[in-house]
Amino acid sequence: MLKKLITLDDGKEVIVRELTVKQVRDLFMKPPVDLVDSLMLGECSLTELADISNLSKEDMESMAPSDLQAVLDAAKEVNPGFFELKERLEKLDRARA
Repeated sequence: MLKKLITLDDGKEVIVRELTVKQVRDLFMKPPVDLVDSLMLGECSLTELADISNLSKEDMESMAPSDLQAVLDAAKEVNPGFFELKERLEKLDRARA
């Protein structure tokens, strides 16, 4: 299982980890808490980012969007399959609408 350690501008270290198939399945069953959770980053909810990293949603409350984006970038590097699947599912959902 891949892991990546990144250091944010404030010196905080964040671990981003590769998800297993079961974790991906579980994540798709877990709805975002609210619109900010769902839309803050566009490509990933804060709920998903919390499951991919060692950050809690409470940790994210005090983070700048640029720091969250840095964590998302690392998450996409470690979990390309998750993000590709998420994109395919969103395209299917749009096609059905």
